[in-house]
Amino acid sequence: MKTLWTAAVVCMAVTAWAADVRAGADDWMEPDKLLPALKKAASDDVPVCILYMDADFSWVGQAKFLNMPGLDGFIRVKQYDGRYADEYRVLQDEIPYTIWIPSLWLTDGENNLIGYVPNDGNSRQWQAVLSQAKSVMKWKRSARKSLDNVEKTIEAGPFATILKTLDDVEEKDKKYTAAIRASYKAQPVDQLKSRLTSPDLFPGEKERIEQRVAKATQMFFHDRVRDLRKQALDNVDKTYARCEELLYGGSSKEALDTLKPLTGGKINPVVDKKIAALREKILTAMRTGETPKREGAAETPAADAPAAGTEAGGDTKAEPETKPETATETEDKPETAAEPETKSDDDKDNKDKDDQEKGADETP
Repeated sequence: MKTLWTAAVVCMAVTAWAADVRAGADDWMEPDKLLPALKKAASDDVPVCILYMDADFSWVGQAKFLNMPGLDGFIRVKQYDGRYADEYRVLQDEIPYTIWIPSLWLTDGENNLIGYVPNDGNSRQWQAVLSQAKSVMKWKRSARKSLDNVEKTIEAGPFATILKTLDDVEEKDKKYTAAIRASYKAQPVDQLKSRLTSPDLFPGEKERIEQRVAKATQMFFHDRVRDLRKQALDNVDKTYARCEELLYGGSSKEALDTLKPLTGGKINPVVDKKIAALREKILTAMRTGETPKREGAAETPAADAPAAGTEAGGDTKAEPETKPETATETEDKPETAAEPETKSDDDKDNKDKDDQEKGADETP
């Protein structure tokens, strides 16, 4: 009985797999559905499969791709060789070689390539790429939610938690991007194809490869993480400045409350050290009841005495600018310039005589 039950389960599984394979070939949409498919992928965070194939010739490999198992959860769209669409041109620019068809491109709908199965890829490669694409999309949904939460708390903090979240998203971003690029930069398995896809055979291909290599490795959330990190650090500076203002203004208790979003975690060593020092000043002020003076600030003058450099009438005289003394000025004082030489009376008489003789010579 047990054997019959096991056989029945196996039979049902095989039948279901076969049904999935047969249904898979019918689930591929025509090229005119590509744009709506990409929009849906971007809005719902679901992956899109683009089968780059020949419209006029039925290659044996095309049936293999059309019936590929494991595509459940993917939006599937055909795209025909030579009929380039602006909607996926940026994806094609990412792939070094597309002359061998069919091939499978996986995208997130936001101009990011999340996987590539070459023409001569085997089933092990397919499943690895499909599994990776599913993981990427699952992570993208989670990362997007985390970044949305960061935006909600970026004004009030806690800033250490915010910056840690951004670091985690960036780290995973780099990890997934590196894995994706490794999958679609691989050379074809067939040696003849490897030689035929040499960059030397395609005008400008070397330059295009250099441009691809130079692109940022953080594909998905690079710009958003960068902007949020800058905003968070700006708010750290503003909060710190506000705490100082309250402390030196005599509101040490309020300063301590304002400092809380900066504590409870690590931001960076320099900032953490400054925050710890400021917190100690605040606690000291609360214990002693004294308002500390800002470092480098001038003493506050008495209320009944004019400030330094102030006339009785209240007008402030500008202090003369003090030029910092250099080492040369301190050690080697410049010599005093010599007084201009005073001419004697005899010299004046000789000059007058010469002028008279010169005038006589010029008279016609």
